[in-house]
Amino acid sequence: KPAYNIQNAVDSNYIIASSISSDRTDYRTVGQIMEKLDRLPWKYDIYCADSGYDSLDAFDELQRRGIEAYIKPQDWEISKTRKYRNDCGRIANMRYVEDGDYFICRNNRKLTFSGARIRKDHAEPIRTYECRWGCVSCPYRKSCIRNPKKNRYRKFDVMIRHHLNRCLAYERLSSDFGAEVRVNRSIQVEGRFAFQKQQFGLRRFSSFGKARVFSEWLICCMAVNTVQLAARIEQNKVGTPFWYRIKAGPTEETA
Repeated sequence: KPAYNIQNAVDSNYIIASSISSDRTDYRTVGQIMEKLDRLPWKYDIYCADSGYDSLDAFDELQRRGIEAYIKPQDWEISKTRKYRNDCGRIANMRYVEDGDYFICRNNRKLTFSGARIRKDHAEPIRTYECRWGCVSCPYRKSCIRNPKKNRYRKFDVMIRHHLNRCLAYERLSSDFGAEVRVNRSIQVEGRFAFQKQQFGLRRFSSFGKARVFSEWLICCMAVNTVQLAARIEQNKVGTPFWYRIKAGPTEETA
């Protein structure tokens, strides 16, 4: 069925920017919404999104603008499990030494760079790392190598820049402030979409074509902002940013 990929940027429960495209995924939509945000008279320091935006293109767009990325890696939820953390064969559980360009496994063996290949649908070369000795007698061999009878040594492919960005995102999202950022993204962004669908009954567009559909969507966004502004006026809190703090509950303080 014909569909549109619509993105909303939300701040303090207000929709501040929106974009429309025919992209089947959200990987390349960060640049579109960033172009809209560049037109604003103020700038943002952080950007939070769910795992659907975990791509090197998204990280690069934010880095070029000096914005900290709080983007959930695609394995964010599963990484909380004990099975994931104890899986010594996963790249995320290995330490990368940037100066020497090698990984260190649980048995303290080095996995060094052995080659690279380029794919058109990837923003950087896919690099191959492998352990050249020590795998045969390694006590973690069965859990590290997926097919130990076929593969003699541990070997894997990875995009280094994307891997480093993911590690940094893990560090940020795991902090106290990162937890609040994730909670506020769920409350504000998902809440605006839910409001448009449930309160306004917007289940499908009445027009067709990107231009017409986007105009219809913007009218709906302005209506949502009007309702939000009316609520703030009634509460006498106009101009006071909304930020949900985990420990103290909902407050009217900025992060």
